Amino acid sequence: MTTDDPKKPQDDDCSPPIEPFRVVASAVDGAGHSIGITSEGWVYTWGRTNALGQLGRPGKARTRRAAQFADPDENENDSKTTKNTNHNTTRRNLKVKATRAFAGGTSDAGHSAVIDSDGHVWMTGCDRWQQLGLGSSSAGASGYTWKNGALWQERFQKNHFLPDLMRRHAYDSTGSSGNNNTDEDGTHHDTLIRDMALGGDHTLVLSSNQRDVFAFGNGGDGQLGLKTGKPFVSCPVRSAHLSSSSKASDRNTIAAVCAIRHCSLTLDQHGNVLKQAGKCRHLTNDFAQALASCQDRAEREGLTHAK
Repeated sequence: MTTDDPKKPQDDDCSPPIEPFRVVASAVDGAGHSIGITSEGWVYTWGRTNALGQLGRPGKARTRRAAQFADPDENENDSKTTKNTNHNTTRRNLKVKATRAFAGGTSDAGHSAVIDSDGHVWMTGCDRWQQLGLGSSSAGASGYTWKNGALWQERFQKNHFLPDLMRRHAYDSTGSSGNNNTDEDGTHHDTLIRDMALGGDHTLVLSSNQRDVFAFGNGGDGQLGLKTGKPFVSCPVRSAHLSSSSKASDRNTIAAVCAIRHCSLTLDQHGNVLKQAGKCRHLTNDFAQALASCQDRAEREGLTHAK
């Protein structure tokens, strides 16, 4: 949701906001950055480094500051220019109110995701393995580059391809238009996404139908759960292994997803592991702590519940 609310924090405001503030996402396994959302829905980020844009704002400042959300039309216009053009585009930031946030990465890189109040997904940070999912099904292993050839984004970018892919899959599977709502006044709200998880350099998205899991980014260790193998780079695709193969029931309903470095997991309604893919190190303390943290988050957000 975009708004012109005057209470929106300034980009150079690094002090804690006056409104009640909650930390909603902290990257595990060494990435060292966090995301917070105020009661008004404004997004703040902070962390160890912003070298690859994981904090969603330009500059090297590591203290708590307001994130920036790029106007999608700006990227569309910039894509029409070439590397040899000295064209200076004025950056346009939108005022976006968020409801949920997710952080991932490693000590070398990081990426972040936000879901706004209309259900749209925004992503920023390292995109070397297409873990931001901003490309298309034709991108392939060659990947895609953005402004100045940089394989990262320093401001949150709206992801258009992912919801389109999810809607197409829902239509192909059910013959209906997928999961969406339109209010009586005509306002459209996406309800496509139930949960997200960001690993070391890959991303998982659970559909609201609680059957389909979409994965993208680095799949070199099998963490994407694809039938096609273990691609080092992948745009968003449905994960055949992680997804449920039949209609949701108490036995195969997917309630939440977890991504821990090079491992992907799905959880049932009670928070137990249903399936896993990739390099999962269950015997290590760090992995066990990260999994417990994900299970706690799922229960706290009402996605799972104890027996």
